[in-house]
Amino acid sequence: MGEPGRKLGSPQALPPHDTITEGDAIGVLLSNRPARVWLDRADYERIIAAYGTRAWAWVEAARYVCIRPSRTENSPVARLVLENDGSGFVYFVDGDRLNLRRKNLSIQRHREQGRVVRRPAKGLFGRQKPAPEKSSSDVVGRPRPFPAAAPIVRPPANPVRVAVPTVKRHSLQR
Repeated sequence: MGEPGRKLGSPQALPPHDTITEGDAIGVLLSNRPARVWLDRADYERIIAAYGTRAWAWVEAARYVCIRPSRTENSPVARLVLENDGSGFVYFVDGDRLNLRRKNLSIQRHREQGRVVRRPAKGLFGRQKPAPEKSSSDVVGRPRPFPAAAPIVRPPANPVRVAVPTVKRHSLQR
């Protein structure tokens, strides 16, 4: 028959994270690359109690660490550490995105000097000042490579029709 032990398809308890404890910080090994994310012990225990997941992964496209509590949900760990609802963006003080200790994280709001920062839509640049025209005297020591273009001449409104004689070609018959 089969070997004794766990039945195929039955849920299996996951082993604890591969962690390193260094004073008050814990280093958690990421599941998709050989790197560790460092965070405070209290934050680690709070996140594990709430989500209880082993899948800590690095998202390369957005460059952040996330956990996957379910197959359809990704939760950024930096926002979980800061207990943030998703407003603003996470700023890393030392620039290391694997250092998720509270002293390295802060939330920057999407406002600068009291106004909302918005990017224009792609391809649209809004109102811009036209560039000043330069003459050949603006460039010292170098002449302009090409003379100024002649103005575009439009054809008259009533085109003049000219009769062009057509030549018929006859095939040579033998």
